[in-house]
Amino acid sequence: MKRKNNITKYDLIRSINVLNAKVDYVDNAVTSMSEMFREFVTFMEFEEQFFEYLDVKSKEDSESE
Repeated sequence: MKRKNNITKYDLIRSINVLNAKVDYVDNAVTSMSEMFREFVTFMEFEEQFFEYLDVKSKEDSESE
C-alpha cells in the first residue's frame, strides 16, 4: 500500500512560522538600511538637496502616470 502524503495543520503552522521569520528578517534588514541611509544623508549634510531631489522625482513620477 502506498502511503499518502498528508499535510497536517502542524505542518502548515510550522511553515507559516518559518515564512513569518523570513519576512521579519527582510523587514529588519530594510529598516536597518533605511536608518543607515538617513544617518548618512544627515551626516554628509545633503539633507536639503536630497529632499529637493525627492520632490522633483515625485512630481515626475506623478506626471508620467
